[in-house]
Amino acid sequence: MDFIKMLAKEYQVDGLVYYTLKFCDNFGVQSIRVKEEMKKEGVPVLHLESDYSEGGTEQLGNRIDAFLEMIA
Repeated sequence: MDFIKMLAKEYQVDGLVYYTLKFCDNFGVQSIRVKEEMKKEGVPVLHLESDYSEGGTEQLGNRIDAFLEMIA
């Protein structure tokens, strides 16, 4: 967490995209902590989950576009 927060400050990020593989419990649980810590820092987080199939590509693109509009 300290490294993620340091990078966010160093690069003055406007938002964070946190991508995890579906059904990976370790990263899924970690995403909650990342969101909480980034909220404290004032950095919005978009958490994306995928199973690497091409079926949800368009939906992921739409969510990313909406997130970019929100932070712009």
